[in-house]
Amino acid sequence: MHGVAPFPAGTRPVVRKARLVTGNAYRLRNAGVDDAAFIVALRTDEKKRRYISATSARIDRQREWLARYAADDTQAYFIVETAGGDPMGTVRLYDPQGDSFCFGSWVMRPGAPAGCAIESVLLLYHYALDELGFSRSRFSVRKANRSVWHFMESFGGRRVAEDDLDYHYETDRESVTRSFRRYARYLPRPIQVIRDPVS
Repeated sequence: MHGVAPFPAGTRPVVRKARLVTGNAYRLRNAGVDDAAFIVALRTDEKKRRYISATSARIDRQREWLARYAADDTQAYFIVETAGGDPMGTVRLYDPQGDSFCFGSWVMRPGAPAGCAIESVLLLYHYALDELGFSRSRFSVRKANRSVWHFMESFGGRRVAEDDLDYHYETDRESVTRSFRRYARYLPRPIQVIRDPVS
């Protein structure tokens, strides 16, 4: 976070897609139908699928979902990739409710460097809070996925509820701002956001 976002009090945040959100070593790129095979492989990985919602192994179904996503103005779904375009994972911003959004679909491919996980979270939070004007996030993590909920707690995630499968979390601007100071070495100033031709 690079300071308080310049949004007037009472302004209601709106989800918008961005073509690119660029950091140091990694960037977020708006997902398209050509990413279907990568997403299916990622989400059906034997270890990863234990901790996420079920996904069809049919690439054509994923392409259909991505085609519908392109016209959906309630979410922004990103491919996390290297500066050279090598896909590393996914992350999604969706379900806006007032000044909060849901952070989800955060899946990194096996063997992705720790820096990729850190930078992708920082980029998503920058985009949601500083660019779109949200103040809070909500997300859930499988209880069995200990490494991820520990990681998200290090970003200021506050556990607010649980059920048989998941821990449920919230974050606020203050806790995320602390994380940006803690991990400042991972991001450039400024972070570059390119919306066109997506908005």
